[in-house]
Amino acid sequence: MACRLVAERLASLGVPLYGWSPVSRIAPGQVVTGGGTVSCRAVLVCVDGRLEQLLAELAGTLRSARLQMLAPAPLLQEVSKRPVYRRYGYDHWQQLDTGELVLGGCRDMGGEEEWTTEALPSERVQVALERLLVETVGLATGHELVTHRWAGIVGHTSSGLPVIREVRRGVFAAGGYCGTGNVVGRLAGRALAELALDGASSTARLLGG
Repeated sequence: MACRLVAERLASLGVPLYGWSPVSRIAPGQVVTGGGTVSCRAVLVCVDGRLEQLLAELAGTLRSARLQMLAPAPLLQEVSKRPVYRRYGYDHWQQLDTGELVLGGCRDMGGEEEWTTEALPSERVQVALERLLVETVGLATGHELVTHRWAGIVGHTSSGLPVIREVRRGVFAAGGYCGTGNVVGRLAGRALAELALDGASSTARLLGG
């Protein structure tokens, strides 16, 4: 929702936005896509998962991991009044007032195969999520109730701090939030803009890994 509001605000100011435009090449002052080339003074790359594939310079700094979720059909009973995080964030769920429940986590149950750039649900983690649905959330059954399953890719750094830096001349990158991009992503984006425009950012110095 926040992204949509920001996009609507930018569009109202006359800023052109382009979706579904896969990037094939990034160079100083230039972004090449299948639909055309964008020329600019500075390129800001704000991508979390697969950032090390897009910018080879970050290959030793970032590692992509898969996060998975599932959702059962809307529930009649109330499971939780507020978002829940447990096991230091490895497991989490939230229920809306209308009964919809989303549940995610259990990445550590998947082992090394969860260090991947493939955004497809895996059987091992999905089974663990179903078990979590029954044992912790308190539903009578898991597998039969699930209507949606999905996965996404995020970036992890060895330091635990995000990347916020100029990667090559005129190309700036932010990512590697270790699963907390919804918290620090906007801060990192602002810091990256400060670096590109002013050459310095106190936030980048504080957070940048």
